Amino acid sequence: MSLPLLLKIVIASRAEWGAREPKQPLVPVPSSKRTGFVVHYSGAPSSQTVRQIQDYMMDGKDLDDIGYNFMIDVAGRVYEARGWHMKGAHTPNYNTTHIAVCVIGTDEDMLSDFTGKIADRVVKAVKSMYEKANEVMGRTLDATYHGALEGTQCPGNTLRKWVEDGMPGTALEVVDGSSGGNSVGGGSGGGGGYPNVIHRPVVGQQRAVNGLGYVPALTVDGIFGLLTEAGVMWLQRKVGTADDGIWGPGTEAAYLAYVGGYSGGETSVRSTAGQQRAVNGLGYVPALTVDGIFGPLTEAGVMWLQRKVGTADDGSWGPGTEAAYLAHTGQSQDSGIVRSVASQQRAVNGLGYTPRLDVDGSFGPLTVAGVEWLQRRVGADDDGIWGPSTESAYLTHLGHSGSGGRGTTDLRPVSYQQRTVNRLGHRPPLDVDGVFGPLTYAGVCWLQRLIGVADDGMWGSKTEEACNTYLDFGARLTVDGEFGPATIRSVQRVTGATVDGSWGPASKRALQSHLNLRHDAGLLVDGDFGTASVKALQSYLNRMTGAGLPVDGSWGVATTSALQRALNLAKF
Repeated sequence: MSLPLLLKIVIASRAEWGAREPKQPLVPVPSSKRTGFVVHYSGAPSSQTVRQIQDYMMDGKDLDDIGYNFMIDVAGRVYEARGWHMKGAHTPNYNTTHIAVCVIGTDEDMLSDFTGKIADRVVKAVKSMYEKANEVMGRTLDATYHGALEGTQCPGNTLRKWVEDGMPGTALEVVDGSSGGNSVGGGSGGGGGYPNVIHRPVVGQQRAVNGLGYVPALTVDGIFGLLTEAGVMWLQRKVGTADDGIWGPGTEAAYLAYVGGYSGGETSVRSTAGQQRAVNGLGYVPALTVDGIFGPLTEAGVMWLQRKVGTADDGSWGPGTEAAYLAHTGQSQDSGIVRSVASQQRAVNGLGYTPRLDVDGSFGPLTVAGVEWLQRRVGADDDGIWGPSTESAYLTHLGHSGSGGRGTTDLRPVSYQQRTVNRLGHRPPLDVDGVFGPLTYAGVCWLQRLIGVADDGMWGSKTEEACNTYLDFGARLTVDGEFGPATIRSVQRVTGATVDGSWGPASKRALQSHLNLRHDAGLLVDGDFGTASVKALQSYLNRMTGAGLPVDGSWGVATTSALQRALNLAKF
């Protein structure tokens, strides 16, 4: 099947390809520091995803994030990595000065099947990103390739020769995706921003500069060029902070102090931390940091929630949003945020309340009285609001506090946990009733074993990340220690072998090459997967997933199970 005609380059945002959040905040770089543009290739099969490369760089190489500024696949699609104005981790001594693009594939993948020359889609994508980089930085950058800056074969002969020849070809229009080109940290920065959208998108910076009286006023276009950089430096001097042109935490704090605080968030209805938890609870990816700070990432998350619950997406959590959210989650205005009304009613009835409440999900006077009665019975304040303290006291009263508690329902509601356990095939299916009892606890433990995390019954951040990876990118294998066709096909997909479920010499050679590339195993690629190859595999699994395998060269059930977990976690 032929690919559609490439008419323009649309950069896929980090959110669109499912990026993980950086381990640490990345370092912003002003436009004035950029002098070059460097081309890399991955040197691995073109079937690899950007997320798999990010996982390898973060887990295998212990980087804070994927190292490049942008990724490009051989179909000409471009993916935001660190973006335009964040320091990279791609070329020693050139991570600040150079924008790096990495084409996913081997040297052979760069060639057209029809002409035997460099593929036109690769040419257009790289050339277009170079011209866009010149536009963003406000100057012509020196174009080069990785091997010219460091002793390496990267980016292979095909790309190297093309760059040395002056990168001939046609450049297309480049359009930033939903995050505007650099929303490192998750969510959508909005407005097409480039640097520092962790703190404020470029359009927000431009509006802030204009709002303080800058003349001539900046065009609010989301492009961080020299004029915007000069305006930001003017604002920094005005609010009393270092005028480096980078809108970081210090500038944000000084600006907010100067103007008397940020107006967003409308915390009179629900605290900012409560909004962040609510956004995360409905499945926003990547999850917001629950820090009580209403910045652009939280605003984007709230707008996403508003669209999901069917109200105007203005980013302000007012009474209308509150009502729509509570209706969407099966709560009333007075029901609290920990347990649905129907679940509260069941809990009250379960402790022997008379007359029994109707389990109708309506939080009226009778339910209020029942909740107050339960609160007195379990030793909590009888305010009629089922919040965290009531939940904790109730579970302690039932004797569940030591065996999984409420399942960290501030991260994922119990009903979500139950639905997800069922979705992944638990038998018998759990009742989706929002009650975290022994059966749900057992189901969550089962899910955790399936996705390869500690089976403690608590749905925390590690379970959340592993579950999302399993659902979005993982192989979804049954971890049974059996190296059968399904597991073989998953290995073949990752290593670039023919996907036929047959474990032959070609597949073994592909796995040996994969271990050499990803683990510097130094194996002879001969298709004989003997003791040395198995030891390399075991060592790699231990490094990537903490499998704890003995590196003994014996491929048994434990090694296969660890391999299946790594494939499920997209960490192979």
